[in-house]
Amino acid sequence: KSADYYFQRKFYDKALAVYKKILKVNPDDARSYECSAKIIEVNGNFNEAANNFKSAALKYHHDGNNEKAIALYLEAVKLAPFDQRLKLELIDLYIKLGNTGKAIDLYLDFADNFIAKGDFAGARTILENILKLDSENITALKQLANVAEKLGDKEQTLAARQKILS
Repeated sequence: KSADYYFQRKFYDKALAVYKKILKVNPDDARSYECSAKIIEVNGNFNEAANNFKSAALKYHHDGNNEKAIALYLEAVKLAPFDQRLKLELIDLYIKLGNTGKAIDLYLDFADNFIAKGDFAGARTILENILKLDSENITALKQLANVAEKLGDKEQTLAARQKILS
């Protein structure tokens, strides 16, 4: 309660110290991770804040509060947009919860990032994962055809283009 008292009154340093003590005693306290993340974000340490949001998300997911888990994963990804591991964990959570549409959207963004960096092999892996979830996804098929062509894989290029036309 003292941590919440300090947090609500914006005595962030004191609140953070108390939340850290709580987490030493009870490392499964999702709310303390979440509040710590908010304070750490305000202090400008975005990577550490993202890690705390992720820890809170994992705890909430374990407790069955999946909406809260997703919201906190999204906060973590927002703070650490280049952390591929975080994005993949969020994608996995969406898949586990049966929300393949959201998973595919994130995968497509992920593939775009690989393509922009010129990592066509990485993009192909991501696009193939999308097609495992939705073998008829036209966007993924088009991108896969282009990526396969850049990699010199004529067979995969042709197969993807035929699938688009069928």
